[in-house]
Amino acid sequence: MQQQLRFADRLPDPSLEFGTANLLLGIAYFNEGKLVSARTWFERAQRYEKQRRSARQWLRHVSQELAG
Repeated sequence: MQQQLRFADRLPDPSLEFGTANLLLGIAYFNEGKLVSARTWFERAQRYEKQRRSARQWLRHVSQELAG
């Protein structure tokens, strides 16, 4: 039992993994010029605290690109 607890303590935070994946997908779509898809993934990424700031910055950038 003690060994199981130690192993569980070393597992990555799933919210960090999902948030990072969403952010990276947004960046990939942005680089492909697929701005609507990029926006969707950045909106998902901002739901995660550790990615919120970066996702919002990217969303502003996407909005500027779509407007101009």
